[in-house]
Amino acid sequence: MTQIQARDGAAPRQSDLIGRIIGFLYGIAAYVRFFATFLYAIGFVEGMAVPKTIDSGTAGPPTPALIINLVLMSIAA
Repeated sequence: MTQIQARDGAAPRQSDLIGRIIGFLYGIAAYVRFFATFLYAIGFVEGMAVPKTIDSGTAGPPTPALIINLVLMSIAA
């Protein structure tokens, strides 16, 4: 008989309940963190309600930027 069969119908142990609560709280915390990160990303791209936006950097010379972009796209492809 396995442990699951032996405990079938028995009340859950205290450690099982605590583990489930911790897992549930961790899931909620992970969801909230993702949601905050996603909202920050929207603000970063749209330029609202965040300290640094996608357009706040200084513009560099276009030739090195083009070369770097082509190299990075080649690596990704």
